[in-house]
Amino acid sequence: MTSFDPALVRDQADQFTLVKDRLWLHEQVTRYAPDAIIIVRVDGRVMYANDRASTTFGYWPGELVGMAIEDLVPESAHEDHVRHREAFIKAPRYRQMGLPGMEIHGRRKGGEPFRCEVQLVPLAIEMGSVVAAYVRDLSTPEHAGRPDDG
Repeated sequence: MTSFDPALVRDQADQFTLVKDRLWLHEQVTRYAPDAIIIVRVDGRVMYANDRASTTFGYWPGELVGMAIEDLVPESAHEDHVRHREAFIKAPRYRQMGLPGMEIHGRRKGGEPFRCEVQLVPLAIEMGSVVAAYVRDLSTPEHAGRPDDG
């Protein structure tokens, strides 16, 4: 017969609390981040988007999940974006999207383009590889007058 060990139960409870706190902290940090954070699977589908992403692109919270990432770029750039995304998956590395002097644009729900900066970060998780895209909306008043605004 196995004896009851209160210290083991307390240790497991402490570990559960630590995991719960870390998850809560992660949720709060991403929820209130000043930039849009979008996690994309290798097939180009959004698997996570923080509240700022929803606001930036004009969607309701949760509405971006399952969408193709190409729905968030101007239609004229869809084919190029697919090609660039597939090349990135083959050789993933942290980088800023675009080339020096190139303007990057996102597309809001209504089709309106907006100027933005995008950082790409490849991540490996249990489900496989994903890409975190950090999107900064440069069309907002707080970014007016920045030296790179041209």
